[in-house]
Parts: sequence; C-alpha cells; structure tokens
Amino acid sequence: MAGQPITRQLAKRIEGEGGDDVVLDLIASGSTLVSVAKTYGVSRETMRKWCNATPARKAAYLDAKSAQAGALVEEAGEILDNASTESGPDVQKAKSRAEHRRWLASKRDRAQYGDDAKLQIGVALDLSSLHLDALREVGRMPIQGEPIPVAEVELLDSGEGDGARPSVRPTPPDGERATEAGAEE
Repeated sequence: MAGQPITRQLAKRIEGEGGDDVVLDLIASGSTLVSVAKTYGVSRETMRKWCNATPARKAAYLDAKSAQAGALVEEAGEILDNASTESGPDVQKAKSRAEHRRWLASKRDRAQYGDDAKLQIGVALDLSSLHLDALREVGRMPIQGEPIPVAEVELLDSGEGDGARPSVRPTPPDGERATEAGAEE
C-alpha cells in the first residue's frame, strides 16, 4: 500500500475497530460496499481495493458476499411484509425493491438463489427423427441412399359442386405401385 495514504489510513482504522471481520460481517449481514465505505469515510473503490488487497481477504470478501444473499432475501421479504397497500405506486415500489434484492441475491449465491437453482425445462426437437417416424407411419423406411418418397396429390371432386379439392396420399412403395398398376389394367 505504499503511495496509497487513504488505503493505509483505512486499514489502520479497520484494524483499530476490530479488524477485517468487522467489515466482512457488515457485508455478510446485508450492507452494501457503498454503505460500508461511507461508514469509514472512503470511496467505494477504495473499499473494494481494501477487500481485494490480499488473496486471503479477497476469499473472505467473496464468502461474505455469498452469505449476504440470505440477508438480501430476508430483507426482500421484510420489504413486502411492511409495504404500504394504500396506493398502487407504493405497492409497485415495494415489489421492485424486493425483486432487486432477490436478483442481487441470485448473483451473490448462484447455487442457492440463482437461475441454476430453478428447474430448467428444455425441449429439443430432432426433425430427422420426426421425419423418420412419419415415414414409419406410412409403413416403409427408406434404404440409405434411396430417394425419399414424396406424397402424391390428387384432385378429388367432393360431389358438392364446389369443385375439386386436393387430397394428399403417401406414395406407396415401388412393389405396391406395380401391383396397383397391374390391377387397374
């Protein structure tokens, strides 16, 4: 911290008031880094540098931020419980404040409050397998390298005087087509 008189002064004050644990307990109990910095009369950036000054303190700071998630969720509940229901804007403001704390908790402790903790439902469609299932329904699977049969469209007259309507019928396998052609002759 040579050449950083403010950071040295902050470290000396924190040590005089109980050490790192005091600051880290404030963070773990829900205080923001901004409010802790104001308590010690420094900027947020100076407080952030102090928190990340050593690997051990940085690890303790990250643990405190993770513990802060529970405090944020509890605070969100208190905000909603104590919200005024006199007007719509009051209710909306309380809801927004609570949602922000829940969002912040999800970033502080992803394992417990983050999106990872929610049930993820994924749907994957495999069009090739759907196509093969449709071909199975028709009754025949194509041989590798063989062209895939296309449905034949016939125009059928419904008999109601409104003209011909298209009717789709799957193309039968070659053996069946020859039988049908032979039967018609």
